[in-house]
Amino acid sequence: AIAKRFVQLHGGSIWATSEVGRGSTFSFTLPLQEKGFSRLRQGTEAPMPRSPYLPCLLVLDDDSLSSTYLSRQLDGFDVVWVSEPAALSGLCQERHPHAILINEAKGRFGEAALRELPPGVPVLHCQLPSLPTVLRQGRFRAILTKPVAAGALLEALRAAVPGGDILIVDDDRGFVQLVLRMLQAAQWSGAIRWAYNGEEALQKLRQSPPAVVLLDMVMPGLDGIGLAETMSAESNLAGIPIIAITGAPPEEARPAPARSFSVEKASGLREKDTLGLIRAALACLRPDYVTLPQAPA
Repeated sequence: AIAKRFVQLHGGSIWATSEVGRGSTFSFTLPLQEKGFSRLRQGTEAPMPRSPYLPCLLVLDDDSLSSTYLSRQLDGFDVVWVSEPAALSGLCQERHPHAILINEAKGRFGEAALRELPPGVPVLHCQLPSLPTVLRQGRFRAILTKPVAAGALLEALRAAVPGGDILIVDDDRGFVQLVLRMLQAAQWSGAIRWAYNGEEALQKLRQSPPAVVLLDMVMPGLDGIGLAETMSAESNLAGIPIIAITGAPPEEARPAPARSFSVEKASGLREKDTLGLIRAALACLRPDYVTLPQAPA
């Protein structure tokens, strides 16, 4: 217990393997930081680099979008997508994950997902937010979730087209200006235009089709999904690559609210672990009291 605490205090992981008749082997990993050096003529010290080590979170889901979503929402974790339960055991030995998260939204994974897992790895069961079905039907070259990083934006654009004109479609004027500055800083080769609603975007598309469209999914009036369907129906617009931008899926496309969130650990939860989970749940959950209609007298 002392060794485990000492390793954890240094941001590392420790684990044990045993074999009948041969004994146990204890292993651990520690993050390695390079030392920063400053020359005497410098007025300030060179900043220490951040540790490259990040605790690993394995996400079991048949769709990689959930792991992409979590990697942008969970700072400080290396989120790794796992598509099949059979791969979990090997990845646990290779990556020594901090935890495993199983997306139960589709109900595809059952007890088979937990077989042969190390007993000390926490397993989270929950329903992750889902994007509309239309986003999964191949019309979109990429799907980016706000807040969008410049690197992810440029990577998606360069994978779709080598260059050319861009049309940004988003009702959030601040976001449009942010994307414009990102593209200008990257010296994008092509004209950059924008529209603040679907109707305006459709007019500009018909007047001068761009090489690629950055399209927000949630807008008043003609939303992103409707605009994409209209483009698919018009021969001169159907071939234009679309990169979807999502903040939250439309209300009508959201799945039914998740009813449960469970945590399990085969080796058992200590008292402080249980109390910590209770405190965390109480801190983030609030009751929703619905006024029920009174029965007629």
